[in-house]
Amino acid sequence: MSGSVVNGGAAFSVYGGALFNSAGATMTIKRSTITDNKVITGASQQADAAVANEGTMSILRSRVAENTSTGDTAYGGALYTYGHTSSLTIVDSTFTGNVAEATGYAEGGAIENDQGVITIRRSLFSGNRAESPSSAGGALLAISTGPCAMRS
Repeated sequence: MSGSVVNGGAAFSVYGGALFNSAGATMTIKRSTITDNKVITGASQQADAAVANEGTMSILRSRVAENTSTGDTAYGGALYTYGHTSSLTIVDSTFTGNVAEATGYAEGGAIENDQGVITIRRSLFSGNRAESPSSAGGALLAISTGPCAMRS
């Protein structure tokens, strides 16, 4: 998946410039490359990552690189997973050069996990960044009411 652009303009929020996994759905991304996808929104709007997950998602032996979310608020340059029933598992994958950039607030250069369960094993995060006047989590931001497990 490469080169997708979603320009939300005046839409309040844009989820998943390349892929969207809705609540209750299951998606497995295996031996894939997700690169150079963009989500763009206007003033006072929210841009939510190249890949958005509200269900159950696994990313296995994949490369996720050079994805960008841009808006007044940007949640996750590459991936935004949200909702207390969501889960994300990442194994043997790389996240490089992803950017969440905003005029207001940017979170999670590569990934933002908002209240879901996230597990990361044997994966590399390099050169990801959150850029704005107020930023958090250059590679990963986890806002969680549940467990967040990171293992090498």
